[in-house]
Amino acid sequence: MRAPHHFGNDGNLGIVCNDVEIVYDTLFKRAAREIAQRFREIMVDEYQDSNEIQDAIFGALTHKRNNCFMVGDVKQSIYGFRNSNPKYFMDKYNQFGFDFLLQGQVGY
Repeated sequence: MRAPHHFGNDGNLGIVCNDVEIVYDTLFKRAAREIAQRFREIMVDEYQDSNEIQDAIFGALTHKRNNCFMVGDVKQSIYGFRNSNPKYFMDKYNQFGFDFLLQGQVGY
């Protein structure tokens, strides 16, 4: 990974967009692969309250193995003030269809 770019005369270092992409590609993806190898399954409760970053983390951890089990109810989404968005739940529902809802099985 290359060094961050120098900004201004104040001596502080900063990063630009390309550097963020490099950090993501090298560190985040590598870490996600290493962590994912430690677990057979990733289970997420209250998935309707996930935000964009959490959704990206779940996706990175389960990218190749399709081993993520998510539970949630979009009607109970209450953490919008923390940037949660039931859209991520609905995207998965639309991607996987009715099978995503365990074919009607409900657990209490």
